[in-house]
Amino acid sequence: MHDFSEIEAETRRTRPPTRTLAQVIRVFFRHQTPMLILVLAAGAAALRLSAGAIRASEALFVPIVALYWPVQEWAAHRFILHLRPRTWHGVQVDPYFARRHRRHHQNPAHFPDVFLPVGVVVGAFVVFFATVWALAGAALAASTLTLVSLAALLYEWTHFLAHTDYFSHGAWACRIVRNHRLHHYRNEQRWYGFTVPYLDDWLGTGGEASQVPRSATTRTLGQPVT
Repeated sequence: MHDFSEIEAETRRTRPPTRTLAQVIRVFFRHQTPMLILVLAAGAAALRLSAGAIRASEALFVPIVALYWPVQEWAAHRFILHLRPRTWHGVQVDPYFARRHRRHHQNPAHFPDVFLPVGVVVGAFVVFFATVWALAGAALAASTLTLVSLAALLYEWTHFLAHTDYFSHGAWACRIVRNHRLHHYRNEQRWYGFTVPYLDDWLGTGGEASQVPRSATTRTLGQPVT
């Protein structure tokens, strides 16, 4: 029998301190994924600048990415990260990212599991860049990847912030932190959003905590723990 609360408490006692904003920033950039995304954003921006003058039409991709990112963030969390093992032609299919996310729920205080896996980030960005390049050319692919990288960095920051000991100020940050902690400790089938936490209310996966039943599977996501 796993004592998840005790495991989490021990992790909190031994992990790097994150009580101040300076500590949060320092620990955030110690991890590979934020640094990788920052490098990708800088590289994509440099590539775009080397391709010539930025066209006015490219400004349209700012609102497009701003609308696209929170929705895919919510959908990826709900339908991909929470993917349950499936048996296909006699073979069990249980992707690494889903197993890793279940591990994250078992011990939300463990910082390394808060971040997206490096391999997933690299693979997703390569596919994204290649697709946009094939459809619209290298310049637009580079400018779009720059925007997507910044959005991804914001996602990683808000997710990490929700798992630190820092008291967030401001309504937006407080809502993100509150919603995500409810997702981990009250009901894992609610509150999937991050950078736009209000999306859960619009898509029917939010609600007042007092009106949402407490789940017995927030730690295991309904799967056996080995």
